[in-house]
Amino acid sequence: MERVGVTDQGAVERAYGEALSGALAVLHPTPALVRAKGASWRDLLQRMSTNDLNGMQPGDVRPTVLTTAVAQIVDLVSVAAGEGEALLAASHGRGRRVREWLQRYIFFQDDVRLEEVAEGWVCWGVYGPRAEEEAGRIVPTEIGASGRVVSWAGGSAWRVSRPAGGGIFILLAPDAAGEATQLWGGGAEEAQRAYQLLRIEAGIPEIGSEILDDSLPLEVGLKGAVSFTKGCYIGQEIIARMDSRGRLAKELLGVRAESVLAAGEDIRQGGRTVGHLTSVGLSPRYGAIAMASARPSALDEGEGWVEVGERRAPGRLVPLPFDAGG
Repeated sequence: MERVGVTDQGAVERAYGEALSGALAVLHPTPALVRAKGASWRDLLQRMSTNDLNGMQPGDVRPTVLTTAVAQIVDLVSVAAGEGEALLAASHGRGRRVREWLQRYIFFQDDVRLEEVAEGWVCWGVYGPRAEEEAGRIVPTEIGASGRVVSWAGGSAWRVSRPAGGGIFILLAPDAAGEATQLWGGGAEEAQRAYQLLRIEAGIPEIGSEILDDSLPLEVGLKGAVSFTKGCYIGQEIIARMDSRGRLAKELLGVRAESVLAAGEDIRQGGRTVGHLTSVGLSPRYGAIAMASARPSALDEGEGWVEVGERRAPGRLVPLPFDAGG
């Protein structure tokens, strides 16, 4: 996240406050959409990703991670089950990557076809205690329980548990996107910056910041998208071993400081580098904050006190999310 200038901070704080007391609508980068059709779509994704997708019924939505043989992340996707097919919401710009990765593992006996959905879709997130009411101005049907997706001619929507206590994730087809843009202002910059603060506070990893090509799911806060009871999948052995040993080389932690931080700065403790900052912001509640990829042991050593960057700015490692003790 870019540093927020003084002239922008008031608008960002107002948008941030809307998420805590009302509802904040944020225009997100549109996920790349891949449709998997055929009777074997579930079998393919079950053997290719971390979460247990068996038993998914039409209308269910579930996150899962595509991983390589060495458990590195190909992408984090949301799988929305339909009748004889599933819609995969992959990271922005990664549709071809996801489709080609899955295509490599389709065998002659599989009944599954993959296709990238045409561009032009728009993605909004509405967060806060009044998110459902606000989303209802666009979503024409009642939003179901957590883990369920509602679909209509113009799009799909489902609940998310964070940030700001949760909200509604909305995908709109090209011919249905105009109303939301008119209603919510086309995704004002202050709303997007406020969302980034809320994302950091909640410890939500983001592709390109926390999730890199060499990242492993358990090291970037994606344990909730991993099943430890399902059958075999690519990368399972390494992930299961990491979990059983209960030791990670690095994990996502929060950082609090008295001065503005910059993404990429190293974190030092006791004269050695223990991690680096991945996303930074200036929170109205917590001040200068960041997410960091760091050694887990650094959280307990010296009560978590660290030095940040070449300037050795004092900071303290805290658990994520920030409201869990940060």
